[in-house]
Amino acid sequence: MNTIFEKEESKMAGYFLPQLQLVIGVWINGQTYWLHNQTEKIITNEKLTVKLKQENIFSKIRNSHICITNHDESEKNVMIVMMHRYLHASKDHLAFISPTEHIIFHLANKKIFLVNGQYEGQAIQQATIQPFWSMNTDYMWSCESKGTLKYQPMAKGIAVSMFTLNLSIPSHETKIAYTWTIQGEAKSELLNVNEALLKNTLAFPLKK
Repeated sequence: MNTIFEKEESKMAGYFLPQLQLVIGVWINGQTYWLHNQTEKIITNEKLTVKLKQENIFSKIRNSHICITNHDESEKNVMIVMMHRYLHASKDHLAFISPTEHIIFHLANKKIFLVNGQYEGQAIQQATIQPFWSMNTDYMWSCESKGTLKYQPMAKGIAVSMFTLNLSIPSHETKIAYTWTIQGEAKSELLNVNEALLKNTLAFPLKK
């Protein structure tokens, strides 16, 4: 397992991952609560707390943990919206969903960024690429009351990618969802690292 990471780290020595900005949204009962420039949020009326932790795995991989705790006496069904955008996006920036792998890619400045996520082994549920201005507007939803994103497979320029994961959180328990970003110069390279990461069970512990 370490072999592929060590090889990729050697190739990328001295090269640091330019961050894709991550914004977390928590959808529940037809409403969405966003963590803008926050690592922790209390959703008082739903009796939920949300915590975001990010870590770099070598120079080219960033793994983000989203921990949601249900303080209520009943189970909560929650959908997490993971929104990524390239901080220095320009006209040459392209974001798209790969129909084969159902993985999101951002292309910018001759680099490729792979975006993926999972919750307890479950892959991405919904995915879409939309213009940046659609953030926090009705445009990003096909039906917000049902938690259905408006589907668009690609966009150029100042665009964001979004995907969702569905969580069922029992009373007084914490569940963790993950999203990660991998940077490289070739799609095949990124897919190999992504596959190795998915096989590394230590990267996705089920408890805090």
